[in-house]
Amino acid sequence: MIVTLRPVLETDQHLLFEWYAGTRQAELAHVPWTDAQKQAFLQMQFAAQAESYRTRRPNAVQQIICVDGVPVGRLYLDRLPQRLHIVDITVTAASRNAGIGSQVLHGILADADRTGKAVGIYVESFNPSRRLFERLGFRTVSGIFLKKYPKRSFLGFSMMVTQSFLYNAIFFTYSLVLQNFYHISASGVSVYFFPFAVGNLLGPLILGPFFDTVGRRKMILGTYGFAGLVLAVSAALFQAGSLNATTHTIFWCVSFFFASAGASSAYLTVSEIFPLELRGQAISYFFAISQAAGAIAPFVFGSLIGDGVERGPLTIGYYFGAAIMIIGGAIAWFCGVNAEGQSLEDVAEPLSKAPAAEAR
Repeated sequence: MIVTLRPVLETDQHLLFEWYAGTRQAELAHVPWTDAQKQAFLQMQFAAQAESYRTRRPNAVQQIICVDGVPVGRLYLDRLPQRLHIVDITVTAASRNAGIGSQVLHGILADADRTGKAVGIYVESFNPSRRLFERLGFRTVSGIFLKKYPKRSFLGFSMMVTQSFLYNAIFFTYSLVLQNFYHISASGVSVYFFPFAVGNLLGPLILGPFFDTVGRRKMILGTYGFAGLVLAVSAALFQAGSLNATTHTIFWCVSFFFASAGASSAYLTVSEIFPLELRGQAISYFFAISQAAGAIAPFVFGSLIGDGVERGPLTIGYYFGAAIMIIGGAIAWFCGVNAEGQSLEDVAEPLSKAPAAEAR
């Protein structure tokens, strides 16, 4: 059995469609459509997939997998600067379990070893071919985060979640506090948003350079910690009835001057403490998790505000927000990475430099 690859030709479109349709047969078997409806749906989906590949992977090489000259599947491979990404690999049902896919994958892995690159592919958790990739040394992104970099994953998770919770808790209940406790009209609330926005903008602009000179861990501890302390002080004064709309806004501006720089450093941290091949995925991975916590925060704080009669519940909420920011800063101090002044490759070694079993 000789397995070869050749370019996709225009005359191969009918084969490509048949193979694509074959991968959807089990799924469509449970749909109460006529054969004509299923065919029309598959053609639409096939065209959409092809357009998506052209748009998202314009440089991907499309090839036909042949056995002894007979087409049995397709391979779409995108040769990126740092890794080889398998966009799609399909072998017809009649040709599976014959080692064809393994031979193709071994060739890709050998190519990656020669060029010093990693290899990546997206595989659904329920796809039976996942076992093949695992046997060949591929590992899930979450597995790399949690098993190879557990301490850094905990750092990224804690920094992203704490800043997301605090930001969403304060920002999305900002107007309710002004209206319910300080009796600011709905039209007048916007005036108080302007200084808050200015403080958020100036924080990263002014404090950002210090993360490279003073150091990541020190500045993250300082910005997260000081933001939490200012919020805690404002909570005590709020409970005592010592603040008005203006002075409370000033406290918020000061707190978020530091919190905004800290929040920016959270994205910076997550983007630089993992291998080069995973940095984009790391941001999306931890951002998605943090937004789950962020989505809960407005609901919690909105409930604490109530009708604006009792200040105690919201004060507790402020203390809690302050505490998680201080804890986030402390975690960064103990688990953080001194990335200032270092190349990204020194902060986290690329997967392509790891042993073969870990480089996939």
